[in-house]
Amino acid sequence: MARLKRSAMNYSKVQDTTADGYVDSDTSEVEQSVHVSKRLRTDESVAGLEQESGSEEQSGADDNLDSEDEAFDQLNLTQDPDANAVATAGIIKSVELVNFMCHKYLKIDFGPQINFVIGHNGSGKSAILTAITVCLGAKASVTNRASSLKSLIKEGCNSASVSVIIKNEGEGFKPEKYGNEVWVERIIQLNGSSSYRIKNWKGVQLSKDKEELTSMLDFFGLMVDNPMTILSQDTARSFLSSSTPEEKYSLFMKGIRLDSLRNDYDAFHLYVEKTIATVKGRREALNELRARRDEAAELYKKTQSHREVRDTLTRLQGQFAWATVVDSEKALATHDENAEIMALEVQQAEQAVAATEADYEKSKEKLVEAQQVLQDFFDLRDQLDEQIKSYRNQMMEKKGRSGEIQNDERDMATRIAAHRTKIAISDKKIADEQKRLSELDGGRRAKLDQSHTDGQNRLQQLRMDLEQATADGRRMQNEKELHKVEVDAALNKLNNKQHELNDVQSRIGRLQSHQQKYWAVFGQGIDNVLRAIERESRFVQKPVGPIGSHIRMKQPEWGPILEAYFNRTLDSFAVTCKEDEELLKRILNQCKFRSNIIIRKDERFNFSQYCPDPHFQTVLDCLDFENEYVRYIMIDVHSIERVILIPDRKEADQVMYTNPRNVTFCFAKRPGSALDGYRLSNKRGASGTQPQRGRREPPRMKTDSGMQMRSLMEEEQKIQEEVARLHAEWSRLDKMSSDFRRREQSIATKIDHLRADIHSTEAEIDRLAVLMSAADETSRLDSLEEIRDNLLTQLKELEEVQYPNIIMEKDRRFKELNDFTLELDAKKQEFAQLNAGEAGRQKLVGDATVASIEFNNVLSFRRKQSAERRSRMQKMLAERAKLVANLEEVTRLTRSMYPERVKIEEGRTADQFKEEMIRVQSSYQTSIRTLPKPVEQIIEDHNTAQREYNNAARELSNLTALMNKLNETYLERRDRYYIFRNQICTRAKDIFRHTLDERGFKGRLFISHENETLNLKVEPVDTGKSNGDSGKRNVTTLSGGEKSYTQICLLMSLWDAMNCPLRGLDEFDVFMDAVNRRISLKMMIQTAQRSSQTQTIFITPQDMGNIKLSNDVKIIRMADPERGAVVA
Repeated sequence: MARLKRSAMNYSKVQDTTADGYVDSDTSEVEQSVHVSKRLRTDESVAGLEQESGSEEQSGADDNLDSEDEAFDQLNLTQDPDANAVATAGIIKSVELVNFMCHKYLKIDFGPQINFVIGHNGSGKSAILTAITVCLGAKASVTNRASSLKSLIKEGCNSASVSVIIKNEGEGFKPEKYGNEVWVERIIQLNGSSSYRIKNWKGVQLSKDKEELTSMLDFFGLMVDNPMTILSQDTARSFLSSSTPEEKYSLFMKGIRLDSLRNDYDAFHLYVEKTIATVKGRREALNELRARRDEAAELYKKTQSHREVRDTLTRLQGQFAWATVVDSEKALATHDENAEIMALEVQQAEQAVAATEADYEKSKEKLVEAQQVLQDFFDLRDQLDEQIKSYRNQMMEKKGRSGEIQNDERDMATRIAAHRTKIAISDKKIADEQKRLSELDGGRRAKLDQSHTDGQNRLQQLRMDLEQATADGRRMQNEKELHKVEVDAALNKLNNKQHELNDVQSRIGRLQSHQQKYWAVFGQGIDNVLRAIERESRFVQKPVGPIGSHIRMKQPEWGPILEAYFNRTLDSFAVTCKEDEELLKRILNQCKFRSNIIIRKDERFNFSQYCPDPHFQTVLDCLDFENEYVRYIMIDVHSIERVILIPDRKEADQVMYTNPRNVTFCFAKRPGSALDGYRLSNKRGASGTQPQRGRREPPRMKTDSGMQMRSLMEEEQKIQEEVARLHAEWSRLDKMSSDFRRREQSIATKIDHLRADIHSTEAEIDRLAVLMSAADETSRLDSLEEIRDNLLTQLKELEEVQYPNIIMEKDRRFKELNDFTLELDAKKQEFAQLNAGEAGRQKLVGDATVASIEFNNVLSFRRKQSAERRSRMQKMLAERAKLVANLEEVTRLTRSMYPERVKIEEGRTADQFKEEMIRVQSSYQTSIRTLPKPVEQIIEDHNTAQREYNNAARELSNLTALMNKLNETYLERRDRYYIFRNQICTRAKDIFRHTLDERGFKGRLFISHENETLNLKVEPVDTGKSNGDSGKRNVTTLSGGEKSYTQICLLMSLWDAMNCPLRGLDEFDVFMDAVNRRISLKMMIQTAQRSSQTQTIFITPQDMGNIKLSNDVKIIRMADPERGAVVA
């Protein structure tokens, strides 16, 4: 149904409107009635044209085929250019049956376009279409396979379930909810009940409501309950041969869903006719009311003079009654003047007492604060004194440890000198032994020893060089990694600063745009709203708004945070009463402008007692208000007098931790961001922090644009300079990376060369050792060399390990001693500075004590003065009570008769009013005797008749306008319905004729909307006639194969008109011979291929082996006799 409606909207768009009107004369009512009658009569003429069109269709000849070919080609040309794309949503991906009909379990995956399900009789083919129909919400009776759902359960089972997976890609149904697939499962119980489970592509159940399934089917246009969508075996067999023309027409109209539209329009037409009858009755009643109104108006005119006399008498009576009140009021006024003077004096005395009490309390608080400051000073000084003592003790300890390490250094130097002496002695002994040996062998052994020793020394030096080179490599690698960290950090700083520069430049652009068109920040249409408010004169008090336009920022750097905090309040309007709110709402609706409305009386109050300590800067402090009314609105709504601003986050956190008095929360700046900040509060003695994102849009509160622009330009210049500096730093570090790579390569080459030298030296030493062993004899040389080597090893341990460790420990201890010395000096300096402030703090305590005593004396005096004035005031109040009692009694009696106070002219007395009242009353009594009924009754009757007539006339006017609009809408929709129906019928006829041409047949569809019939005329290929209807035969005279082929052609044309994404046909080729079946299958496949957005399922018991298939055709073979097995 949804697809049908969307197709209809391609032809026309109809807007439903209603109009309000008022009929002031009988002539307009008659004209409108005649207009409605004329429009209704056009209904019959259009219907006649439609009937005439239907009869002409049946009498037409085949000589119009050329024009129909052109129409068919034109229809094909107007198809969607994406029509050849395969549907990605609304087609069935697979179906799964459990204990359903003859299947215990069966799952089938369908192709996106054409599917053939084949198998022997009894294999359960038809159950597939039945399962799809039932799962998608149809009743069991629609399938023609069972009368109830429980009959579909496999015999011997208690329940059955059918699951269908529908593709939901592209423009699918609620893709954010269901994903690329929608799983629909229907569970059937043996008691006849059933339930639905609608799941997403992951199999998670999201709904079990039938309404959700109906919405999805309507979205995709899946009409499973339509008898033409999925044709069962019985329906397919009897559709052509057994159905009458009326039944064919009915199925056609139901298939394209035009029958429901026609029923709706018929009901609409009936409602219009009932409305016309109602208007006629209302008009007759209006004539009667008009006569009653005229009669009452005539009598009302006669009472005009009587009413004037009565009004004069009433006025005189009121003046006389209120004249008696004037003297009492004058006496009371004189007394009240004196009482007001005394009350003012009492008020001034009480205010002076209150002010003095406040000053006294402040002086006591200052005294306590000064005493606390002094006590804190003493505590801090004692704490510093203890710290200094502790530092001195630690200093003595560290000096002792430094002396110990110096002693260790001297001992180590002595040990090193002793080892060097021992080595020198050993070297002399070795030289003597070597000289002795050289004398024994002619010097050959000495040469070998010398070569061996040189080799050992060279090997030791090479190994030391290798160790040094390896250490240099590791050190260089560490430096390289540290350098890489520096490069990455510099790059991050550069990127962050660049982002900051972009943000400032963006703010400059927004500010420039904001300067050009300030009011645009409040939304489109604000100018119309302000002009409408200015023109409106019925406001009790003009609305104020938008609120943000009346506020100016003193410190623009807080603007983004405060704009976000105030939020919609800055866009709002403010009024003082409910009447102004209703009037403003109408203006906003007329201008189609959305804004909040704040209702607040224009009242001022003293909020100073709720403000925090003056040294805190509040939001109120950094705002200027062009309207004081707006100031108090912001205080009421956002408590701006109790929200403080502290730029530094740490300082703000420390302040809120102390839970300062009258502070609700605090805003702080976020380092590195000109827009965002933090919101800090104190909850249960702990400081809580939340991020506060600033507003990115142009500001709504006014600012000094020039100053703000200069500030932004200066900030931009600073950031650009910082970006240039960071870029140069990054370039320098990046260049150093190349130096590190060259050094790394050089060290690697050096290590390779050293290893090669070590290898060759070790080989030479081994060769000399062999020669020495051959020429060796008993000698003390080895033991002497061993002793010397041990001494060298010990000396190396002392010089390279122990002595450096002692030096490092000595440096560490002396550095620690120096650091402690600096800290001790800092503490001493702090202690000295602290002592310097003692005199000032002592003076503050003394001054606060004197001020407190003086305020106490003043307070005692003013309390005594206030008590005396209150006593005198009490006496005056007692005297006034007597005067008020007398005035109230006189006023009560007067007001009981005349509630509204009457103004008394100057110089008029009560006696004068009384004389004039007696004279007028006598004249009034004489005149009222001439009227048929009391004046009050005449006036009431006149007002009632006039009101009833006006109401009836207004209702008649509105009803007439509604009737005209309904009739106009009905006729327009009905005409477009006829156009839409004719378009669909024309396409069905063309499709039917062209599908017959595939077999060489000639034929036409004759659709009569007047008789509600659908007839077919077909000329088989073997008749030998090509023109005229004389060669065309009725369907009942065709052979079995021709009849089946004609049935398929008709079904293809109707399916094309239905525009449904799913089509199913069960056992369409039962009565076809091989030739007709092959041609029919080819035609059906080609037709289905042209409708690439539609999925088609054919059920056939015959094989498809002799049919040439394409890639978009899928064959699903049902196994036999095993149930539930599928071969695809």
